[in-house]
This record gives sequence, structure tokens and C-alpha cells, in this order.
Amino acid sequence: LVVMWGLNGLMQSFGWPSCIKVLTPWIGSKERGRVMGVWCSCQSVGGVVGNALITFFMQRAGWRAAFFVCSILTLAIGVVN
Repeated sequence: LVVMWGLNGLMQSFGWPSCIKVLTPWIGSKERGRVMGVWCSCQSVGGVVGNALITFFMQRAGWRAAFFVCSILTLAIGVVN
């Protein structure tokens, strides 16, 4: 389990530099602080919304439904984007 968490952290660490490299040319230096603030808050907001959704579905339909519904929502968002 410790190895898996270590690999998780390692793989996630590759995402931030890539995002900065891709976003920087598109955003002017005057707007960059605001845009990066919003961009960075996505993870926190997603954690709160995700926990609320999982709790809602677990209380009403059990843990299997929570996994199923959240998976379907994630797939739908991926298809739309």
C-alpha cells in the first residue's frame, strides 16, 4: 500500500509542471495570478463535491451505487470535454 501511494504521488507530480508549461503562453502576466488561483482551487472544490456526492449515494443506495454513479459522472464529463 505504501508503494502504491508513493507511485500515486510520483505520477501526480508530473502533472503540475506540464499544466504550468501549457497554460503560461495563453495567459498574460497580469491575469496569471487570478487564473492560476482558480485553476489550483479545482482540486479542493472537486474533493469537497466528490465527498458530498459519495456520501449522498452511500446513504441512499450503498457503497456500490456510490462507485457506479461517480464513475458514470466522470465518464460523462470526460466525453463532454
